Amino acid sequence: NQGVLATGMDADADRDRLVRMRLELSDGAARLHPLPMQESHMLSNLASAHVLAWLPAREGAFATGERVAWIPI
Repeated sequence: NQGVLATGMDADADRDRLVRMRLELSDGAARLHPLPMQESHMLSNLASAHVLAWLPAREGAFATGERVAWIPI
């Protein structure tokens, strides 16, 4: 699945990340809203997450509106 980021996200140059997000379907498009507290030991936001978005390792930040892959949870 592909969706667009509702807000920009920092990238990690050394590793891929799976980010917990809320999914909003609007006019047939998937908009992905990142949840707070994304550190690996903070799992409380899993109850609010609809999807995991894959952010591949890279130097530059991910821009608002950029397309990324996601999987439902």
